[in-house]
Amino acid sequence: MPTLQNYDVYKRAFDVTYDLLSGAPAELLNPEITLKFPKGTPMYRYSSKKISDGGESNARKVWRALPSDTENRWSGTDSKGGGVTGLYLALEAAGALHTEFAELVHYQENEANPDTTVIAYQQYAAGGNPELVFSPVNAVFFMWLFFHEKPLTGINLDVPHPGNSSPFMQRVFMKLAGHSSLGGKTPTQWYLHESDASLCRGIGNACLADHRFDFIRVTSARSADLSAKNIVIPHVGGPATEPYAHLTCHGRSSFFLNRDGTMDAQTSEDDKLYSGRVLLG
Repeated sequence: MPTLQNYDVYKRAFDVTYDLLSGAPAELLNPEITLKFPKGTPMYRYSSKKISDGGESNARKVWRALPSDTENRWSGTDSKGGGVTGLYLALEAAGALHTEFAELVHYQENEANPDTTVIAYQQYAAGGNPELVFSPVNAVFFMWLFFHEKPLTGINLDVPHPGNSSPFMQRVFMKLAGHSSLGGKTPTQWYLHESDASLCRGIGNACLADHRFDFIRVTSARSADLSAKNIVIPHVGGPATEPYAHLTCHGRSSFFLNRDGTMDAQTSEDDKLYSGRVLLG
């Protein structure tokens, strides 16, 4: 999990972002910077069965309070008492493209659970009747489909790359490039860093604290072609806090690790029952 490993990078990224947000209100009217999501926008979130009872309200909750929120890329503690907690969700790919759940694939490989479980689902073959399959698996994740209940305004923090101009982030990167705190790395290298969230958390916390925005949209650092998009919605965290209220659940599917280490995804029999209960209200 990515952590804040370099406070100087965090502080520089936070200050640059804060200054740009404060000094360019007209620029933020650019629709490539300030994003508008209509009511009913679909969003996805996964949760591990290891920590979830399979209920959709668990997936709408930020479980860590700010002081212990140390392993998120775009939000969390600044290690000095500040920061913002947030709810992470994935967006559908534009058009008819396949939606990549890059974080799910990345973290599922590290979630093997020695307490093997069994998942049951229907397997369909052309020209034949469906067969009920019982498959022993080493880890199960639930993937939830939500629809947001009201319109949202957010800021585009996609990483700049060919085919994606991301004008606000270009401005941030120009201000950051070459600064001594970056240690010779480019802003893009820091953005996509495997384990160090210092730059991203600085940018993210500055934007999540800005009350003009309901969310930030970011490029998944786990996405090989940089096409996977996630959003982070600021929301108070901690075991005793309430789930985020403005998401309506429309279904649950299961992703899992087979015992041979391969990954699969199915709508299990349990998923069908649960989703039916949710949709019937």
